[in-house]
Amino acid sequence: MANNIPQFYSSNPNIAPSRIGAGYDDTQTILRGAGDLMAGAQRAYQPFVEKQQKQQELTQKTNLIKLQRSVEDEALRAYDEIQGQEGFAQLSTEEAVNLWQERVNTTLDAQLDAYGFQGAERDYYREQALGTKRVATARVGIGSANSKAKIDDVNTTLTGEVNIISNRLLDAPDTLKTSLEDLRDKYGTYVDVLGEDRVRKSAMAQAPVLIETSVQGYVNQGRFSEARALLNDKGEIKVTSALTADQRNGMLEGVDRAEAALIKAQQAAADEQRKITDAAALVGAAYGGAVILDDRNKEHRDAVNLFFDQMTPQLAEMSPNDRTETLAEFVGGVKVVPDAIKTMIRTSKFAPAEQQAETAAFIGKVEELAPGLLQSTSGLTDVDMARSELINSMVASGQSVTDAVERTSQIVDPNNSAMMKARKEAFGDIDPITADAVADSFDTVLNWQADVPDHLVAELERDVNGVFLRQYQLTGDEDVARDYALKQAAKIWGQTEADGGKRLIKYPPEAFYAFNDDNGWMQQQLVADVADFTGSAADDLDGRVFIHSDNMTARQASVQAPTYQVLLQDDNGALVPLDVRWAPDSAKAAEEWRKARIEEGREKRDRDAVVDVPIKINGEDAGSLITIGKFDWGNAFSDSTWRPRDPETGEAIEPAPFFGEGPDSNIAPDLNE
Repeated sequence: MANNIPQFYSSNPNIAPSRIGAGYDDTQTILRGAGDLMAGAQRAYQPFVEKQQKQQELTQKTNLIKLQRSVEDEALRAYDEIQGQEGFAQLSTEEAVNLWQERVNTTLDAQLDAYGFQGAERDYYREQALGTKRVATARVGIGSANSKAKIDDVNTTLTGEVNIISNRLLDAPDTLKTSLEDLRDKYGTYVDVLGEDRVRKSAMAQAPVLIETSVQGYVNQGRFSEARALLNDKGEIKVTSALTADQRNGMLEGVDRAEAALIKAQQAAADEQRKITDAAALVGAAYGGAVILDDRNKEHRDAVNLFFDQMTPQLAEMSPNDRTETLAEFVGGVKVVPDAIKTMIRTSKFAPAEQQAETAAFIGKVEELAPGLLQSTSGLTDVDMARSELINSMVASGQSVTDAVERTSQIVDPNNSAMMKARKEAFGDIDPITADAVADSFDTVLNWQADVPDHLVAELERDVNGVFLRQYQLTGDEDVARDYALKQAAKIWGQTEADGGKRLIKYPPEAFYAFNDDNGWMQQQLVADVADFTGSAADDLDGRVFIHSDNMTARQASVQAPTYQVLLQDDNGALVPLDVRWAPDSAKAAEEWRKARIEEGREKRDRDAVVDVPIKINGEDAGSLITIGKFDWGNAFSDSTWRPRDPETGEAIEPAPFFGEGPDSNIAPDLNE
């Protein structure tokens, strides 16, 4: 043993050489040397241990940061989703927080399971994850949001209740007392949400609103004295204690202003009504010829404008034709053009085709009633008048409104003036279309065999050649223009028998009023209506009454069933227009036709009817007799009328072997039975 120890020490650099050489054999010294040896080993291993500890701390910190972020994100997400879900305001604050906590815990447990944390380590991480400021803020926030949602929900409900009460007060301002009590009860329902102090303050804050609404209700009804009495505490309820001085004074001033405004408005309305009455009187006098109005006189213009303003609502409801007639008669009667109509005329050329045609018809009608009036008062030029005449003539000749306006625009376009002028001059060398040619074209195309009355020859030729000229100006082709004119004539000229015979007329009533193939009723109606109008006998009017299609007929025919001018031939053979317009009453004729057919049916039924009557022979019942054909009481006892009825078949028995002759026979029907 002694020999080995020195060898051990000699190989250990941590033992002093002096001790080795002496062969030292002390146990304490050996143990001390071993301790030194362990300390040296520990010093050598220490850096590695520290490095592992640092790595472990870093991993722990990293895991904790990830966990905290995940929990914070879920806490905020749960906060947003829970407070946004339906019925959130109906949850208690505890329920809202618990719902939030459940969502967060679910996410946290899933994360802890993913990391594999158990026991104390799991508790440590849970505590650290839930202990962040953001999570705590979300926990507090969900409760606050719930409380706010409840308050907002209640406030919304109460706002609606206040509006209901206010609306009721406007109609019934005397119910202020019960309204205030109702308001207090409504707010008291939500003490548990708002708290007593907030309920009291909110109800007090709404009281001035209801008071002001009650005052407004009185004002709306013109009860100004009662509004003032309320604000001066002279009513059923004392309100001044609920109002500030500024509020009360402001309401009193509002009442004064409203009353003054009402008085002013009533006075203005009375003045306006007086002006309207005066204007109506002036316009009426002008219509009656007692006063001549001057378009240059401002007073006259103002009166006509005011009167026309009163007509505007009724005009808007009229059909275009009726509106045109009414406007033209108004302007032609008073000889003053309202400003609104002047504006209509100036802007019509930029309006849709229908409005341009309506304005052109108006201009044409006024020109008939008061020649030159529109040019002298409304700034219409010769070109404007020509444009209106072209549109009217094309519409009257059967062209559509759109085509008439478009073709007129081309004709009056300054860029085409040279060409139009040259073609118009060339047209002078072309043979015009005659009335006979028009009639012949009808015979060829429509197989009509109708005459053109002498008094319509000029009108027919003017219409068809007007279309011929305009179409030639547009195309430059004679054959095309001639064919077009004849086809246009066929669209509006046709055969009529309404006033007797067969003749051509524009817009024949048969095209608008016929309800079957027999139109003879039209002539009968025409004669009867004119007889009623003139007081003449219908027989005296036969062959002397005619209808004529004028400009009004043309305008009406484009949108509705037209009316016709009535002409009566006098003793000298001249056709005199009557002051009446006529149109067939097809509804009346159809009803008469229906009644006639019913009567025919009844007659046929009577002819085919079988009369079955009992008979007696020598006072004894002897069966019954039936009629053959139409029953004739004048021949009631003729054997050609009666036959015995077979009791089995019900048919007549031929011949009648036992029926006597004449009323003295002892065989006769008992007609009393």
